[in-house]
Amino acid sequence: MTKVLIADELSPKALDIFRSRGVEVDVRVGLKKPDLLSIIGGYDGLAVRSATKADKDVIAAAKNLKVIGRAGIGVDNIDIPSATARGIVVMNTPFGNSITTAEHAIALLFAAARHIAAADVSTQAGKWEKTRFMGIELYAKTLGLIGCGNIGALVAERALALKMKVIAYDPFVPIADARALDVRITSLDEVFSLSDVVSCHTPLLAETKHLLRQRHFERMKTGASFINTARGSIVCEAEMIHVLARRPDLFAVLDVTDPEPAATNSPLFGLPNVVVTPHIAGSLGAECQRLGRMMLEELHRLEETVRQGLPGGEQRVQLDARSAQSNQDAHQYDEVVRKPFDGAHLTAWRQPAAREEAVQRRTHPARNSVTEQDDARRRDERDHAHDRGSDLEQLR
Repeated sequence: MTKVLIADELSPKALDIFRSRGVEVDVRVGLKKPDLLSIIGGYDGLAVRSATKADKDVIAAAKNLKVIGRAGIGVDNIDIPSATARGIVVMNTPFGNSITTAEHAIALLFAAARHIAAADVSTQAGKWEKTRFMGIELYAKTLGLIGCGNIGALVAERALALKMKVIAYDPFVPIADARALDVRITSLDEVFSLSDVVSCHTPLLAETKHLLRQRHFERMKTGASFINTARGSIVCEAEMIHVLARRPDLFAVLDVTDPEPAATNSPLFGLPNVVVTPHIAGSLGAECQRLGRMMLEELHRLEETVRQGLPGGEQRVQLDARSAQSNQDAHQYDEVVRKPFDGAHLTAWRQPAAREEAVQRRTHPARNSVTEQDDARRRDERDHAHDRGSDLEQLR
C-alpha cells in the first residue's frame, strides 16, 4: 500500500482525499530532524508546508520516496538538487493560496493604516486613546510592491479598488504588463522613498536573501508602513529592527520572520511599532486539498508506469521555479519532459541553463497564452466546485 507522511498541518479534507483512494496516511506534525530521518525511509510521499525542511539528509534517508508535495508556493525548504539526484518529484500549489495571501496582505495593510492591534490592546486595558490611534486614510496613498507577479498583481488590483496609487519594483515584469494593471515600475530605492506602504511579494532565492537592508528602511517616508507576507529572510531583520527602534513613526506588519518560528526573546517583540502574525497568510486549506489531489495523481501515474513496465513516461512537475532571470513572484512552473524509465523517476528540475530556458517560456501569467490562462482558471474553478460540493455533502 502507498504510504504518505504528513509532516506539517494540513486540512482534514486533504487527508480525506488521500484516504479515499486507499493511501495510508501518517500524520506526524512537529517531528524533530532525527525523528524524521528515522522514519522517512518507509514512505512513498511526503507532504509539507513551510515548517518541515526536506534537506539533503532527509532526502538521502528517503529510500522509497517518490513525491514531495508542498502545500503553498515557495519550495525553499526543499533541497531541489538532492531531490533531482534521487529522482524525486517535487510539486507545489502555486495558485492554491494566491488569493488568500493577497487578502491577508490587504488585511495587514488596514491593520497598519489604523493601528488596529495596538488600539485593541489599549482599549481592552481600559483606556480610551482616540487621539493616539488616528491612523491614515488609504485613499490616494501610494502602495509600493516588491514583486508584481501573481500575488503582487492580486494585491495591486485590490489596492487600486481602494483608489490607491500602485508602484512596483520587479525587474522581470514587462512594462506593458504592469501598465495593463495600472502599476508603474520603478527602482527598489524609489519604492521605499515614495510609498506610504511597502508590501513584499518576492520569493526567497539566493539573489533575494537579505535584499532589503537598513538603507532601504531609512528611505521610508514619515509614518510609512512595511508589510511582509513573503519570506522573513528577504529582509535583513537585524537592520530593519535597528531602523524601527530609532524611528517610532515607521510601522512594520510581518507575517513572516527569520527564523521561524521567531524566538520568544526576538527583538521584534516588544517594539510598539511592530505587529507579527504566525505565517498564516496562505493558510486556509484550499492549497492543501489541491496538493492532495496532485500527489495522488502523480503517485498513481508512477505506480502504473512501474506496473506496466513502460519504457518511458511523462514526468510532470509543478514548481515555484526561479532563477536570476526568472520572475520574482509566485508563478507556476509546469514542464513535461520525456526520459527513458530506468527505475528511478526523473524530474523536470534540471541544470540551471535548461531551467532558465523553460522558465522564460512560462514565467509571468500575463505572458502566457489566453488558452493557458483559461485552462488554469478552469482547473481552479473545478477544484473550488469540488470543495463546495464536499461541504454541501457534509451538511446533508
